[in-house]
Amino acid sequence: MSGNPVLPGWYADPEIHIFAGRFYIYPTYSAPYEEQTFFEVWSSEDLTDWRKDGIALDFADVPWSTNRAAWAPTVGRMGGRYYMYFSAGDGAGIGVAVADHPAGPFKDALGRPLISEYHHGAQPIDAHVFLDGDGTNYLYWGGWRKAVVAKLSDDMLSIEGDILEITPEGYVEGPFMVQRGETYYFMWSEGNWTDSTYRVAYGTSTSPLGPFPRKGAILGSEAGIADGAGHHSVVRLMGTDEYLICYHRRILGDTNPHHRVTCLETLTFAEDGSILPIRLTAEGVPAQPATVMLTEAQRQEAETAMTALIGQPLTDMWRYMGFQRLEFGEQKPAKNRKGEDITRSDWGLVLGGYWQIASADGFTLSDAHFGPDKERRDDHADGLYNRLSENPLQVLSIELALNGNLRVELTDRFTLSANTVDFSDWLNEYWRFDAPGMGCSLDSQHGYYAYSKSDDPT
Repeated sequence: MSGNPVLPGWYADPEIHIFAGRFYIYPTYSAPYEEQTFFEVWSSEDLTDWRKDGIALDFADVPWSTNRAAWAPTVGRMGGRYYMYFSAGDGAGIGVAVADHPAGPFKDALGRPLISEYHHGAQPIDAHVFLDGDGTNYLYWGGWRKAVVAKLSDDMLSIEGDILEITPEGYVEGPFMVQRGETYYFMWSEGNWTDSTYRVAYGTSTSPLGPFPRKGAILGSEAGIADGAGHHSVVRLMGTDEYLICYHRRILGDTNPHHRVTCLETLTFAEDGSILPIRLTAEGVPAQPATVMLTEAQRQEAETAMTALIGQPLTDMWRYMGFQRLEFGEQKPAKNRKGEDITRSDWGLVLGGYWQIASADGFTLSDAHFGPDKERRDDHADGLYNRLSENPLQVLSIELALNGNLRVELTDRFTLSANTVDFSDWLNEYWRFDAPGMGCSLDSQHGYYAYSKSDDPT
């Protein structure tokens, strides 16, 4: 068993993930505000043996942060990189930092807060990044008893569209989203973070934007065990319909407001889809690996499931993605939409749904650049060709989401130039398939088996 608490020392507001074959926890260092000047990251292969991987982000490197009150980090992954959204300065703002590895080091990406205003009265703290099954990333946040949400841009560095208020009854802080099938479970903390009134409640909707009528509290104080359980996160175990909740709580009788510890429990859904009340334990959760290696029979089963989902054999991956090769043909005189004389090359980058290419030097290209406007598409094609002609890209990854269900991420470094590029050999090096919400995941490098029959789309 993991035992509770799982981390030694005072840590709160933990967010748990499975990244690169390990469990990761990103907590708040629980101490007076002036001592909260950094974020640490912890990881484990099996939920029991947690190691401190070091400082993920130091506020000494984030001048606008006021170098205090480092709270509640949340981490998302896109394009082979990791994006940490963090609270700084007790309302100075929510920032975003980027790393190439889940343990960091993360670097402030903007040199300013991503969010500094108090939209709809929500204090800019307690961010949570959520990847929807259709490939859209949303950012939830809010203190001062107000919750808001907005869509993130493809590069994860800006807000797109309106910021919407979604405050449910009883909300105080600490938003978190779980998608299970077609249902969105919006979760939050209620009460006072310094005492036994602190707890977790939730509401549901068929949309990530709500509304979220309150269903009830599921986690809180428990006589004889601990007080003030709250500010949590949830992770789904690969290949199952089993979930863990990671949260902080207080030791009975300890009145120091900063003495909070990080714990793990099992989160269970009832047959009607509601979340059952969670019992606090000293034992924690059973040891289990972050990933499960495929046997040959399991691999065949998973590939059959993926083939059924996609409609094409995995060996024809590039064909069904429509991304078999990037080819620049003969250059011909043309005009761009400004009427300027240019040289244009036919090209063969054809993708459907969401897609993004990310390079090592920060260049990105995505479906957002290519809409129904042919002239706009041609302009971006010209720009890509010229960019590649001047300086070949050291590509970090290619990421796609097709049919609203399947995500494909190809993560490795290779060079993309203005010559014809055939990816068939590179495909044999590293690829990953993910179907969010369906329990399907295959990875050529680690051999993940993460296919849940209960979520079989067929």
